[in-house]
Amino acid sequence: MRHILTLSLLLSFAQASLAQLSGPLSGTLGPGTFHVVDTIWVNSGDSLRLLPPTTFTFDGPYPFKIWGTLLAEGTVRDSVVFITEQSDTNRWRGLRFLSSSSSGSRLAYCLIEKGYATGDWLDCHGGGAYCYSSSPRFTNCTITGNRAYFGGGVYCYSSSPSFENCTISGNSGGGAGCGNGSPTFTNCTITGNRADFGAGVRCGGLGGESTPTFMNCTISRNNADVDAGGVYCGEWSGPTFTNCSISENRAVREGGGIKCGSSGPTFTNCTFTSNSADCGGGVYCWWGSAPTFTSCAFDDNIANEGGAVYCADALPSFANCTFSGNSADYGGGGVYCAHNYSPDAPPTFANCTFIGNSTRWGYGGGVYCGDYSWPAFVNCTISESSAPAGSAVYCLASSPTFTRCTLSANSALVHGAVFCAYSLPTFNSTVIAFSNGSGIHFYASPACTVEHCDIFANGNQNIVFEDNNPSQGPPGIGQISTTNANADSCDTYSNIFLDPMFEDTAAGDFHLLAESPCIDAGDPTLPFDPDSTIADIGAFYYHQSATEPAAILLPTVYALHPNWPNPFNSSTMIRYDVPTAGKVSLAVFNLLGQKVATLFDGRQLAGSHTINWSASNLPSGLYFCRMDAAGFAQTRKMILLK
Repeated sequence: MRHILTLSLLLSFAQASLAQLSGPLSGTLGPGTFHVVDTIWVNSGDSLRLLPPTTFTFDGPYPFKIWGTLLAEGTVRDSVVFITEQSDTNRWRGLRFLSSSSSGSRLAYCLIEKGYATGDWLDCHGGGAYCYSSSPRFTNCTITGNRAYFGGGVYCYSSSPSFENCTISGNSGGGAGCGNGSPTFTNCTITGNRADFGAGVRCGGLGGESTPTFMNCTISRNNADVDAGGVYCGEWSGPTFTNCSISENRAVREGGGIKCGSSGPTFTNCTFTSNSADCGGGVYCWWGSAPTFTSCAFDDNIANEGGAVYCADALPSFANCTFSGNSADYGGGGVYCAHNYSPDAPPTFANCTFIGNSTRWGYGGGVYCGDYSWPAFVNCTISESSAPAGSAVYCLASSPTFTRCTLSANSALVHGAVFCAYSLPTFNSTVIAFSNGSGIHFYASPACTVEHCDIFANGNQNIVFEDNNPSQGPPGIGQISTTNANADSCDTYSNIFLDPMFEDTAAGDFHLLAESPCIDAGDPTLPFDPDSTIADIGAFYYHQSATEPAAILLPTVYALHPNWPNPFNSSTMIRYDVPTAGKVSLAVFNLLGQKVATLFDGRQLAGSHTINWSASNLPSGLYFCRMDAAGFAQTRKMILLK
């Protein structure tokens, strides 16, 4: 091959006069602008340093292959640029890190733009940057406008590169792809990318385990023409997401924010906001996937089915999560569950809060359980949900369990807070109260289990049978026939029909008062409450020991919960969790980013805390509450309407 210019020796002088590059490069190059007129590369054992500001303009479909070490470290003012003025298939072929000997490469303040990966097998991966058995480091880089079949921005195979403070945007074929490797993304923004599957990030699917790590990342406004607008977790993948924001992503079919299939991703302290899809606006779980969500928030996600979460043949687990303001057209404004493998391995929801979720025309404003599903809900609250039928819970040919839960202040046009059709649900030690419509509506579900519950003040009737036929539900349910251990009147299933006596129903505080009939009225076969007494009815027990504090269970992670009510007029309650004592800052900002209120700024003891914020002196509009503590940060949207 004839090389217009071969740089195989150290170039330490000014390079402004050098206009064209091809072939092997090494030494020091730049500053300056250079035209690449053929394939260029760095051989194994060689090193190339680019001094900023330097621009490589590729005049044709040429890759930059790196087997050695590339040091392209720009500064805030002077960057290193890789770009082309060509279009379509004549665009350059991106940076290609092709061996472990290139792992020492470092790129900082680089612009990688308009690369195009095409060809067979792995040649069509990684439009901007492709890493194979290599672990280079990218810092403060922008990877934009690139194109590939997979990983339009970057693709990592059998590699563990690191990306810090990088922006991956506007790429076609997805923002980042990970196959059989463990790349890390820290403080990165992945936005405005497009693909058929996994528009923001795609993990797994090419054999081997893909275990990328995402810390403090923003994954937003990505669009999938089929599935997984934000992130696709495919076969053999186990990515980890911590303190990430996944928002305003869109998929035409499934998983606006996330789609999980045959994978086990982990999400901790993440927010899923305003994502949309046909099924699973926030998250879609299927095909044996077992994602774990801890202290995550799902707000304002939209779908036809499963506004926040859709589970089908999957085993997800949710702990200490909140589901707020999500909506679906037909079923499961908060969560939609269907086709689970086995009652021995169901989707689980523990200590979760569902508030203000809805369906427009269908069923299950809070939760929809259908088609042979067995989800399990423990210590959960479902409130202010709305739907034409089953405002809190709708069961169709399913067997969900609700243990020590509170269903309150839900709104159904017909068929009650809970609707059971051809189903075998279990409600144990659960409060169903203060909802309009009926409490529980039974339709062809005589084998339902409803025991040790408190069902009170639900519309005109706590218990309703289809066609007024008692054989549609459990025999004798709702008929006072005996007394429970507290000597309160109950039916044969130890259900009581008394005011649960919450601390403040209107404010969404469902803790029990000392006089509550729910105290010690739960199922005596359940594990005792933390105060070593018989289980109380509802999601929150009343601590009866005068020698111990009422809240002996401290939160395990930081969390900023949705304010209530929201929208609000003048004042709203803000609840947050602090697992260990330390400095905490809680502030409110307007749309311009201006701080309008400091709610707390100082040392805070461990525990769950509540602050009432009065905004009487502020105009109507959108505000943001931000919590900062020990490296943790979370923001919530609040709407003030006067």
